[in-house]
Amino acid sequence: MRISPKKEIRLWLTLCFCVYVLLGIQGLDMTDEGWVLTGYQQFFKAPESISYLFLYYNALLVGGVWEVLFGDFGIIAFRVLAALCVTATAAVAYRLLRRRMSVTVFALGLIAVFFCNNYGIIVFNHNYLSALLTTLSVW
Repeated sequence: MRISPKKEIRLWLTLCFCVYVLLGIQGLDMTDEGWVLTGYQQFFKAPESISYLFLYYNALLVGGVWEVLFGDFGIIAFRVLAALCVTATAAVAYRLLRRRMSVTVFALGLIAVFFCNNYGIIVFNHNYLSALLTTLSVW
């Protein structure tokens, strides 16, 4: 049974989102996620206390707004934001590449990116936002 390319890419993007959410729920942390989470928490409350993080101003702004909206959900909220950001990046990348490669080849590349992405960071950070903004600007 052959499914349409539109349904197939929706399936892969849904899988992408689910993988990141499941990783976020299980809680594996290979890095210091608290470093960026502190920045998001303090962005509007005490920005002078996180001046060392202002190198990543755009990500701090997005994270600070997310903290205001969904901060009650703690670290899980930022892992869901990471899942949304990665899925959006994959969707935009597919839009760019759909005429040049099949969905299957794209999906294999997506899987490869999952296995070597960002040293295990599964909370939203500047790397995810940079990838999304760069991909959007190319589009």
